Amino acid sequence: MKSKSILDLSAKEARSFFLKNDSYCNIDLPNYINFQILINSLSKKIANKAFDSIYQSKKNKPSNHENINHTLLSNKDGRFSWRPLKLIHPALYVSLAHQTTNPNNWTLIKNRLNAISKKVNSRIECKSLPRVSLSSESDKATQVNTWWQEIEQVSLKMSIDFSCIIHADIADCYGSIYTHSIPWAVHGKKRAKNEKGNCLIGNKVDTILRDMSFGQTNGIPQGSVLMDFLAEIVLSYIDLNCYIKLHSLDYKVIRYRDDYRIFTQNESDSLRVLKVLSEVLASLGMKLNADKTVISDNLIKESIKPDKWFILNNSMRHRGLQKQLMFIHKLSGLHPNSGSVKKELLLFYKRLHKKKNIKEDIAVLISIASDIAYKNPSTYQNVAAILSKLISHLDENNKTTIFNKVKKRFDTIPNTGLIDIWLQRISIASNVFNETQFKEPLCEIVSQPNSVKNDILWESDWLIEELKGIVCNTAIIDADRLNKIKPIIEIDEISLFEEKYP
Repeated sequence: MKSKSILDLSAKEARSFFLKNDSYCNIDLPNYINFQILINSLSKKIANKAFDSIYQSKKNKPSNHENINHTLLSNKDGRFSWRPLKLIHPALYVSLAHQTTNPNNWTLIKNRLNAISKKVNSRIECKSLPRVSLSSESDKATQVNTWWQEIEQVSLKMSIDFSCIIHADIADCYGSIYTHSIPWAVHGKKRAKNEKGNCLIGNKVDTILRDMSFGQTNGIPQGSVLMDFLAEIVLSYIDLNCYIKLHSLDYKVIRYRDDYRIFTQNESDSLRVLKVLSEVLASLGMKLNADKTVISDNLIKESIKPDKWFILNNSMRHRGLQKQLMFIHKLSGLHPNSGSVKKELLLFYKRLHKKKNIKEDIAVLISIASDIAYKNPSTYQNVAAILSKLISHLDENNKTTIFNKVKKRFDTIPNTGLIDIWLQRISIASNVFNETQFKEPLCEIVSQPNSVKNDILWESDWLIEELKGIVCNTAIIDADRLNKIKPIIEIDEISLFEEKYP
């Protein structure tokens, strides 16, 4: 896929990139939920205004309000573990994008990141900076494809030069980023502390991030490309500090966001790198995920993700629909929320989509598919597509009965706004389910786009009236797309790209 790094963009190009709908929200949502008009309208009004000029008074700041952003809690295990994904208040997001891509600020940030990269690249390579697609593929597809091209392939080549590998990642990376560390990363810790006012772009970013989070300094919202980029600024700063402390060691690190692959000649050197990385992280209030830290001398095996090895070892998996789905169920149990689970579900759906008649027990297939999604929230959209196709083969009475059973099953999980959105996508194109109620506020806006205002998503009483009116009243539901959707979810609604591997 043709693409270029965000650091190759001009300030104007970077601003356009950050202000795209798919950059504002990189959470998988049905395509009729679209924030582009809202983002564009706010951008025209905010332009290069000072940040404090968009709120009503110094006594009524966004940091005084707890429900600034809308949170979609993604359940991780079907029980009590979840990850908060944020739809950042659009006025704050747009303001932050404009501040970051002010020509002088953007040049400073780019120069800083390029200088760090040039200094550490011989030992530590970052492969996760946001990328802009130069083809018909989406930016997200381009970014995901980087994993295969830039991580696994490079890792395989490393087996010639090194004898040991460590896999490590940061525990709750976005949730533990210290907002003050962003100005430290951009300007240096000493200067950022000496100039605590908002004249420095790092300090401006720090202030806006705290305003998004009820004044808190720990954590940045997850769910947008702009936040991914800010995370990369901090992670690059961590790279620099590790490089300085490990100057005499023979090692190589390939980093994809908070995921590290550390290559050395022996286990002793690997543990030294790991020790330094842990110390640098601790100085910023972060830590490694001990449960996911793995050390090995089998570089070929460890260069490929375990879910892909499982696929390679099970080539005879596509006999009947039920057997294929049971294979995916097994894969999802061993490697939950992995890319391979999503890909296998897509392959299954492509096979299912072609069938005019299904001879196997549809209720059983629905049960298996639902159970996969129950414990694998990253698969919600793929499973929703499968369910929409399977349900279409039932008679009208059974459609309602089965759908209600599926919904009831998911209602037993705490924090399931995302699955509500996708279940609504199944139901909304059919009169059979028109009485179904969903608690997620986004679902309320979808079902009543002309009467439910956006203030149920974002608290906006701190905004000046003109901007508050735009946020509350600008449509975020694409009526044309909504009116054209069909009961069966089409493949192009869920297919990110055709992955070449495995």
